[in-house]
Amino acid sequence: MTARRAIESFTEIATLRIELKESDPPIWRLVEVPTSITLKVLHDIVQVTMGWLDYHLWEFRIAGTTYGLPIDEDWGTAPRKIAERARLRDVITPGRTNIDYIYDFGDQWEHQLTVSDVRAGDPATAYPRFIAGARDCPPEDCGGIPGFYDMLDARADTSHPDHAEISEWLDGYEPAEFDVFPIQIALGRIAARRNAAAKKEHAHRVGELGLAARRQEVGSQCPRQGTERMRQERHDEVPRLEQVHGLAHALDVVHIHAGRWRNQRRAQGDERHVDNAADDDAGQKGQPIAQPMGHGGVSGCVRRHSVPPRRCRQERLCAILGWMAAFQLRH
Repeated sequence: MTARRAIESFTEIATLRIELKESDPPIWRLVEVPTSITLKVLHDIVQVTMGWLDYHLWEFRIAGTTYGLPIDEDWGTAPRKIAERARLRDVITPGRTNIDYIYDFGDQWEHQLTVSDVRAGDPATAYPRFIAGARDCPPEDCGGIPGFYDMLDARADTSHPDHAEISEWLDGYEPAEFDVFPIQIALGRIAARRNAAAKKEHAHRVGELGLAARRQEVGSQCPRQGTERMRQERHDEVPRLEQVHGLAHALDVVHIHAGRWRNQRRAQGDERHVDNAADDDAGQKGQPIAQPMGHGGVSGCVRRHSVPPRRCRQERLCAILGWMAAFQLRH
């Protein structure tokens, strides 16, 4: 899939109508959903929109193909495809697509999902989005559609032997009403997770594109060669250690002893280039005149030990050479 198609599919939406089969009056919902979602996310949308609690197994049946969770064959016929690996845009057809959704293989709640009106979505709107609906979904584990209506009849009939028990079980349940607020909250959470995943993927793609552009800029299409070229460019910014060492000896300024840069004139006892006794003691003990701090540039990266009020030209050059050598040793 091209980058343009990926962006278009992410913003593409469709109208989804969900209806519980054999419900009379009909129990239905209308939702706008992105076509880029997986069938697993579509399952989540159906659950929170209808009001189910996601207690049981489920599956989709689309054009003779079954999608669901990767369950063992001991539970029955295993789904031929995993819902989390299939996207809605790949299973719908132009115009109108009918999808069968079954929830709870015991009670066998069958839903008819109708996908239609595929179009570009509003970038300022969070999807999925609830549009409309009617009536509350049945309680869990009430025996399917037949058991649900038997319970309603028993609650309405005061002479029914199970009237008291059923009335207590359905206390507060009104089939003609449903609360929109929990649906909107749950769909908002799904939209937030989807947007967070999209931002993460976008940042990852931008990072990869930036690195690829840099590698191409240094003149190599091969990632490994491009990385080596970038490392070599950074390495060439500072003279090599051998060059620094040779320059120091040529100027008779410093020499290397036991891994430390040391003022050559101090080692020879030349007091003309020593500003105070404390600095002279530091030089005699072989303490570095300067050492790098962090990985920044030259400015602010040199820390001076026993900094004298006045420093001669050779000492300043010694500090610079010490920093250059330390930079080479690090890289």
